[in-house]
Amino acid sequence: MAATALAAAVVQGIARAPHARDYTSQTWRGAPDPFDNALLGAMGAAMIAGPALYATGSLRRLDYPLPPTGRRLLAAAGVAAQAAGLWLFHRSHADLGRNWTPHVELRDDQGLVTDGVYARIRHPMYASQLVTQAGVACLLQNAVAGPASFAAFLVLYLRRAPREESLMRARFGPIRDEYARRTGGVWPRFTRERRA
Repeated sequence: MAATALAAAVVQGIARAPHARDYTSQTWRGAPDPFDNALLGAMGAAMIAGPALYATGSLRRLDYPLPPTGRRLLAAAGVAAQAAGLWLFHRSHADLGRNWTPHVELRDDQGLVTDGVYARIRHPMYASQLVTQAGVACLLQNAVAGPASFAAFLVLYLRRAPREESLMRARFGPIRDEYARRTGGVWPRFTRERRA
């Protein structure tokens, strides 16, 4: 279980690597936020430390008291969640292309991406982490190792998503507002808006 959770963190790093290279070759407006960087680091550390600690067996006394069938079902749900989350993580990077940044910032020539997975959801990268880290919690059936990366993600998301929404609203105005009306934040919107 720990190996599967660690593998997901490695796959995310591999999927993001080409976009990180593109990022460093561009000019961005805005200064990186040290607190954001600390939260990103904490999440990355939790993604590695949780599975690593679980693998050592040192947290075994904090394992969930589940019957073997329950453990297997929860583990299967975790693998499925991680697979879905990793697909969405890759797809959201591919659809965002050179507009990806690890910080809350924009390029001078950046456009509003509204196609691909962004056609139904404004924050698919956060959605991918929500699903992937929930998968980790299912795989690492332990009160500390399981929810560690999920908790770190939630703190990061609750701080960054509102700031990203404000930045996009300030930059794209009514176009962004119309886009927000027809899409979900981290959960896809499948219904059409009714017009009066």
